[in-house]
Amino acid sequence: MDVKITNSKFSSLSLYKPEEWQTPFGVESCYIQRFAIGEEIRIQFFSGDTGFEARHIDENEAETPLTITELITIGEKTLFETVFTVNTPGLYRFELKNGLAGPTGACFCIQPVEDLEDTVLLSYTHRNNDFNTIFTGRRFNFRIEGGIYPGEKTLSTENEIFRDQRFNLHQTFATTYEVSVLTIGPPAGVPCWAGNKTSHIFDLSDVEVNGIKSVRHENATTESIPVGNKKNSLSVYKISIEQPDEDVHTLVD
Repeated sequence: MDVKITNSKFSSLSLYKPEEWQTPFGVESCYIQRFAIGEEIRIQFFSGDTGFEARHIDENEAETPLTITELITIGEKTLFETVFTVNTPGLYRFELKNGLAGPTGACFCIQPVEDLEDTVLLSYTHRNNDFNTIFTGRRFNFRIEGGIYPGEKTLSTENEIFRDQRFNLHQTFATTYEVSVLTIGPPAGVPCWAGNKTSHIFDLSDVEVNGIKSVRHENATTESIPVGNKKNSLSVYKISIEQPDEDVHTLVD
């Protein structure tokens, strides 16, 4: 019997199978998510079934069972959550099964944080429990290749002016703010679900990019830039964001 689950848009780990985000006539691609040692991986999913089991398996096929918690039941469906960290570098796979159904899951890679300089860490929560996700008392992490490049920053200004009877110009109010461009994906690109997830993350009330509070620039949309020919399933994504424009420095002992 088939068992259906709906993974939260905000889960740390995507459960999409490669055939679900690329076409059979396109260029075959492989993408594996990366996390830092000890970084919290949180997954929430809805299902009308129960009896789920989760585990992660290392390269030597050593299994680590994971706890699954029932968070809330709405109608005939229950929201489940599993949260875990991995402290040993390597390639792993997450598996979720229900009795004889499954398993489904995804591979992921654990690396020392110093090997992840080509990535950005999005950490996020929301003021309310919304989007079929429980946020209260929780933060989610999503790490993805990309960054904010200084050459793509722009300065915008909002001001109010008037002209007096002699037609002289006077400024009564002005504020300047910086708009940054968050690039998602290396030059080779990332799957479409990564751009989709990033765009949804910036719908939330509390988002940090590498620990810095960030908000979507007003009316900004997520731009998709295809990589290679039209048969390639990978793209680079860009979204305009705003961060505190402060001259802050840390003095190190």
